[in-house]
Amino acid sequence: MGKEKIKLDEYSYPFLTENDAIESLLAGIRLNQPVVDPRLQEEYNSASDLLEGELRDIFKHRDQGLCDPNLFHKYNSKKWNIPNEYLRIDIDSHVLSLCKTKEEIERVKYELSLYKKADLFDILKVLLYIVDTFVEHDIVWGVGRGSSVSSYILYLLGVHKVNSIKYNLDIKEFIKE
Repeated sequence: MGKEKIKLDEYSYPFLTENDAIESLLAGIRLNQPVVDPRLQEEYNSASDLLEGELRDIFKHRDQGLCDPNLFHKYNSKKWNIPNEYLRIDIDSHVLSLCKTKEEIERVKYELSLYKKADLFDILKVLLYIVDTFVEHDIVWGVGRGSSVSSYILYLLGVHKVNSIKYNLDIKEFIKE
């Protein structure tokens, strides 16, 4: 549909097929005319606002069935539906405060550098929220699974129950450089 004008029906209301609506949204076309149900216009324009800038760039090659997975990840990795108190937490300080020995502090500092390099700090916040929610609601979860048990940070957060320092597990088994 591109940048051309939105089709109107015989009553001069916008007429969009589902594909027309998607193409119009991605092209940045906004509905300025009233529609039969004003909520539809609001929902459409709200969706158009969400598709501004970076998200629209992600899907710029959609006609070829492509989107940039790196841009898609970058856009979505910052959007977590968790309470603001978890989004604002200083995860470095929080995890370091859980350490009891110099060895633990050194291990956590090293792991934090790997998590930071991999842009995974927000995921640590989400995992903290999930574990806190499990504890609050008496939900039982597993001991640990796969290479994630090599992360001492995940152990401190309660994601798993395997002390990777005690068993000399290498974090590089989990976060590959």
